[in-house]
Amino acid sequence: MNDLIVETSSELEAKVPAVVAMASALTVSTAEQYTGAADTLKEIKSARDAVNDFFDPMVKAAFQAHKVTVAKKKALSDPLDFAEGIVKRKLLDYRTEQERIAEEQRRKLQAEADERARRERAEKEAEAAKQRAIEAEASAKAEKARQDAEQASAAERKKLLAQAAAAEKKAEAANAKAETQTEAAQMVAPAPVIHVASSAPKVAGLQTRKTWKAKVTDMPAFIAYAASAHIEWLSVNQQALDQYAKALRGAVKVPGCEFYEEANLSSSRR
Repeated sequence: MNDLIVETSSELEAKVPAVVAMASALTVSTAEQYTGAADTLKEIKSARDAVNDFFDPMVKAAFQAHKVTVAKKKALSDPLDFAEGIVKRKLLDYRTEQERIAEEQRRKLQAEADERARRERAEKEAEAAKQRAIEAEASAKAEKARQDAEQASAAERKKLLAQAAAAEKKAEAANAKAETQTEAAQMVAPAPVIHVASSAPKVAGLQTRKTWKAKVTDMPAFIAYAASAHIEWLSVNQQALDQYAKALRGAVKVPGCEFYEEANLSSSRR
């Protein structure tokens, strides 16, 4: 037991403020005041021991009762947690498999729809190219017929000019068809986005939440990126750093880190 005999909490409640007031009123500017402050520190220690002597048995008893109650609860709740985990895993496995099947079906249907749109566009583009070829051939024939007409006799010239006119008409018709097919190809709409719902049923009170998370797979690369772009992602292991400082006592320089000594007072009632 300590020298400060306190039997009730009301006596403690009276003693402690007096000790705090004594500490607050202290001035330490001479050797004598320093010694007196050290004695006050011993009184604080004695008062603290009295508080501990009074409350620790009650705290210990309450803590033991808490431990017993928590252990009894845990003995029953842990199996339930285990059972809940089993059921949730099976539900999630089923839902995941159904979503995989739905996604596979969606990809298949989307590919088919995309292919139909591609074929329709390709057919119209091919028809446009065919008409362009007809146009080019007819235009060439018309040009040749007109050139030949310049060197031909009057009767032959008339015939060649008629052929040139017919070829030009054919070229114009082919051009019109090519323009129509080109526009039609451009008007072919992209395949619609296909959606396939999962076959997993909706159950009242059961919800699936998907949360994006991250894990570091390359620490040096991650640190380099975070240091340049997201310094808030990095945190210092202060305990490990303090142990390093204690072991080396500042003998090694670490960029961006300062090693220093911090003084702390300890006291006893002696």
